[in-house]
Amino acid sequence: MEKRLIDLISEPATLEKAWRSVKRCSPSSSGIDDITIAEFARNWPQEKKSIQASLRTQTYNFSPYRGQPIKKRKDASIYDLKAWRPISIPIVRDRIVQRAILDRIWKDIRSHVYIETSFGGIRQYKITRSRRMSQTSPLDSNDQRCVKSAVKRILELREQGYGWVFETDIENFFPSIDRTKLFGFLHNLLRDRSIDVLIQSSLDTSIANAQELGKLAELWDSTSGVPQGGILSPILANLYLYNHDKSLSDLGFRLVRYVDDLVILTKDEKEAHLAYEFCKQSLESLGLHIHPLDFEINKRIKTRILSPSQPFEFLGLTFARNSVRPSQSKFVRLRERVDEITNILTRRLTLDKIVQELNWCMKGWVNAYRFCNLSKSDLVEIDNYIAQRLRGWLVRRGIISKPNKIDKHAYQWLGVESATSIYISPFLVGTKVK
Repeated sequence: MEKRLIDLISEPATLEKAWRSVKRCSPSSSGIDDITIAEFARNWPQEKKSIQASLRTQTYNFSPYRGQPIKKRKDASIYDLKAWRPISIPIVRDRIVQRAILDRIWKDIRSHVYIETSFGGIRQYKITRSRRMSQTSPLDSNDQRCVKSAVKRILELREQGYGWVFETDIENFFPSIDRTKLFGFLHNLLRDRSIDVLIQSSLDTSIANAQELGKLAELWDSTSGVPQGGILSPILANLYLYNHDKSLSDLGFRLVRYVDDLVILTKDEKEAHLAYEFCKQSLESLGLHIHPLDFEINKRIKTRILSPSQPFEFLGLTFARNSVRPSQSKFVRLRERVDEITNILTRRLTLDKIVQELNWCMKGWVNAYRFCNLSKSDLVEIDNYIAQRLRGWLVRRGIISKPNKIDKHAYQWLGVESATSIYISPFLVGTKVK
């Protein structure tokens, strides 16, 4: 007799695997109980037994999330709620249970999540050759549906002559998801109903720290949406958009979607306008919305139609006729992060620690965009800015007397790594738009 989902989720091996994943990938911030990953790890054997017992008796209760408002832009006002993103942080044991649920339902739902048009939120699940959904699946078995994969797909379409671009994003996506519709989609795919209540409880968007957040607590509506920050949310958000993606694909539109950001590439302007109309109607049937064409919000136009000669931005990248580069805002953010690391007034760090954090920052940024068309001057500019800020730090700490009293050999001796030495030529070289 086939085991129920609740029995599979509560198995020790399932919980152990989920714990390893949470410990490796989970953010360092703690939930409302203030228990960190490190603290939780000390009591894991006892916690596992407790979680297993409550799952088996179907008495497990998810705790409310910790609400964490994140600015979408630097000058965000607390009175402009659209300038903030409501992140919901679960406690550690809830993360483990959500991960266990996800690991066990993935086989049932993957054919409605891991599809050619969808790229964001499913990176950790890749399909091996022996587990393909069908022999004719267009997906690369090693494709992890990440930003690089989305970029590669866009470039392939542009090479095929799909040069016109309709770009948009879904307004207030996670808070706008209709839970009733989502559960309906999910129930049709799962093998049994034994975890219905458990999943519904995990997607409750209630937060426990509403009082301390004041005005910003209005970002969370406990009656709708799914929590942005929950482990289940990205996968289920992709599931929610499956019918939307499929309907557009069935109509012949070339869609590339990364969670709530999407572009549709077409061969002419008329088709791009049709893509806008069909996309708008399809999303509205799900209770979701996009901005009108050429409507400006916060000094930015979110929904546009662009010709092959016009650059467009998608996923923090600027796509031009012959190149793909990090957007200017990404260069600005890198410099801001370097400034934060070397700010002597707010951070009392040793020289070793400063160098270590600068290396992590620079390497993380370059590795994130190493598939882009970064020029040598871009890399030199990064190295020079880091060197300038480090020299200033050394002067302020009294280690050297003048900013110019240090050369490249000294940087090497200090262990400062170079962006120009770790960058690898991108696969995007020579990209052309027809």
